[in-house]
Amino acid sequence: MDTGDAAWVLVSAALVLFMTPGLALFYGGMDQTRNVMNMLMMNFWCLLTIPIIWAVVGYSLTQSGDGSFIGNFDLAFLDGLSITGEDGGSALLTMVFLGMFAVITPALISGAVAGRIKFSAWAIFAPDHAVIGTTPDSQPIHATADIAQPIGVTVVVEQHHELGVAVWCRTTHPVRRDRTTRILHHMRAASADG
Repeated sequence: MDTGDAAWVLVSAALVLFMTPGLALFYGGMDQTRNVMNMLMMNFWCLLTIPIIWAVVGYSLTQSGDGSFIGNFDLAFLDGLSITGEDGGSALLTMVFLGMFAVITPALISGAVAGRIKFSAWAIFAPDHAVIGTTPDSQPIHATADIAQPIGVTVVVEQHHELGVAVWCRTTHPVRRDRTTRILHHMRAASADG
């Protein structure tokens, strides 16, 4: 990987890294005042724990091995990755870049559970999701990309299981209507009558 590509990968990883505190502030602004600190703590917990888990086992489970569902532990603890390696450090840069997406994935889920989950439960869920949710989801994506590239197809995949969690939380735990929702409902009813 040449220096320009390496710089762009690092800048992109930094932008994704900055998205996580930004997401915390965004979700905190839409939440009730009493839940803002919990929202900030949930997102910063992801920034604290997920990179460590990703470096120890997550990257290995997504990038090593021939399994179609999950990899193996050949790259655990970043074994064999270095800046001075034969690939010029591109595997290490890939680990950093994908690790930032592993961080923001559970942070996205935090918006769905805002005000519905205690931080102690989140402290268990987020690292578990990094291993159980993100790694098996990423392995088939990379396998599909490897199959599609030789025939000239570019695979662009986003992880949509966060949306499923958000829909589940919304349908099983309906939010009570606040004053703004009631005002909008009355405005719609008034405009339909008039």
